[in-house]
Amino acid sequence: MNSYTTEPYKIRKLDIRFDQLAVADLIESCFGEHLDPDGLTYIKRIRQAAKDRKSIQWLQGSNEMLSYPLFGFVCETDKGEIVGNLSLIPYERNGRWIYLIANVAVAENWRRKGIAKKLTTTTLSYLSQQGVQTVWLQVRENNDSAVNLYKSFGFQEFSRRTTWVKSTGIGDDNGKNIQDIIIEKRKAKHWLQHAQLLHRTYPQDVAWNLSLHIREFAPGILPSVKSAIMHTDLQHFIAKRNNQVVGFATWQSRNLFSDSIWLAMYADHEGVVTAPLLGNLEKALRNKHRPITINYPANRNNEAFEESGYNLLNTLVWMKRPVWKMNEFGGE
Repeated sequence: MNSYTTEPYKIRKLDIRFDQLAVADLIESCFGEHLDPDGLTYIKRIRQAAKDRKSIQWLQGSNEMLSYPLFGFVCETDKGEIVGNLSLIPYERNGRWIYLIANVAVAENWRRKGIAKKLTTTTLSYLSQQGVQTVWLQVRENNDSAVNLYKSFGFQEFSRRTTWVKSTGIGDDNGKNIQDIIIEKRKAKHWLQHAQLLHRTYPQDVAWNLSLHIREFAPGILPSVKSAIMHTDLQHFIAKRNNQVVGFATWQSRNLFSDSIWLAMYADHEGVVTAPLLGNLEKALRNKHRPITINYPANRNNEAFEESGYNLLNTLVWMKRPVWKMNEFGGE
């Protein structure tokens, strides 16, 4: 069944032939003030896909389908206006499919009418019918109403992550060794310790969703060849204190608005290690002229990031739940 009727609106499946422009407008109106350049590009590409049927067909046959709202549900009024949206983004992980709920948006003058709840109920019922085992979502930390809504559906928080961002500016003090911290290039002998710390900072449930492939940071020919094929560059640094390695930083170029820095540090040293690690990386990258983002566990090391010139972009609550029987969501 493609339509779920409720008055004075109905919840139905997204129709990519006709709904894409309306969905793009709705997402932009609801989240425009929070969108970074990558988010604005995302909206632009939805509109391009809506105008070019060939691009939709291409997206359906490529990995790019995972980034666009080609699946999901919308709320349509009895006058044909799209006032609500919920996108479903499928990921294959370890041989099974996980669905991410994204782009949950309700037009301002249609809020507090239960539309987000009905979109979620319909989605969970649909996933149950499809035999999907797990569904994930991310919600802004300060969106209490959304967090409480998803908790009422049985979603449980499993991680809270903050994204920090910095423009291309480099301070005069960056790159100096301070407070007995020595910064050096990473060597092959450091890889095992580096990998262990990366897995602590970016657990498996986090890394895959960030498109972070830790094995690609390993020394050797194969990772280097893959980086060359993917047109990505990597630079690795270590931080030593009292002749002991206490932290790592990796810069990774990306085909996005910003490049990424992946930090892996011992918690009891991160407050004094962060600034010199970031400073030396920025000094090495002074000719790149690219913004930088860092994803890090929430409420950790905030002062050091701020002192290094980074601004808090957002903090997201990561939640997930198993998909059980349809009637648990109020389905028929």
